[in-house]
Amino acid sequence: MTELLSGDFNAPFGRSSHHQVWSEAMVVSPLLRGMLGIEAAGGGRSLTFAPQLPADWDRVAVRNVAVGGWRLDLTLSREPGRVTIAVERRQAGAMEGGPATVLLAPAFPLDARIRSVTVEGRDTPFELERRGDIQRVAVAPLSSAGVPPHGTARVVIDYDEGTEVYAAIDPPARGAASEGLRILRSRADGGMLRLTVEGLAGRTYPLSVRSPRSVGDAPGVKVTMSGGAAGEGGAQNTATGRTGLSVTFEGPAGQYVRRTIDLPLR
Repeated sequence: MTELLSGDFNAPFGRSSHHQVWSEAMVVSPLLRGMLGIEAAGGGRSLTFAPQLPADWDRVAVRNVAVGGWRLDLTLSREPGRVTIAVERRQAGAMEGGPATVLLAPAFPLDARIRSVTVEGRDTPFELERRGDIQRVAVAPLSSAGVPPHGTARVVIDYDEGTEVYAAIDPPARGAASEGLRILRSRADGGMLRLTVEGLAGRTYPLSVRSPRSVGDAPGVKVTMSGGAAGEGGAQNTATGRTGLSVTFEGPAGQYVRRTIDLPLR
């Protein structure tokens, strides 16, 4: 966003341009199309909601989304072994723009096992689509018959938890350079958790794993635990399914260093 902000420091340029759509979109687009997976198609009559949330997020809500003749509120909530998506239609009756459909395709780790999908308590067809380091659960499209006027359709996905990673975000002070951990890739497949991360040389960063499985050791990575019980060669807080890691980076002082780490999952 070089017309607005520096990419090296948490500060605007001395001669930044005024706010413009093509600059602001570089913030809005990754949020809407990337993390929330909101896309319109079919002349605005088809809406896709395919969220891929950070591992430490358990809820997100998006309100007043336009599709066809509808205005929708979309809410995703997560609890152990279950994801619930509520699709609420804000307007009733025939409206300009005509009927529409909603496609739901939330993301799950590759090692998660999907057990069932229901819409308002009824078993519903779904497909699993592996895409890169995740799998998506593509639910049969919802139409006007499945989303009543001024009503809510609840889609419930029951599953066995998979493995995800996350790190606390520590925003840099105004004018300072970023020093935070960068998680570039996380893939839990088979018996391994494969990570690609970047951090400043000489630093050790905390990293959290959300998983029902125990995490084993790797060079330069210390597995920690806060409560719960430890197993041989690994540790986990069994009450929360969270494991703590400390990742150390070596290299030229003051430079970001990339590491690829393979951690056993048991």
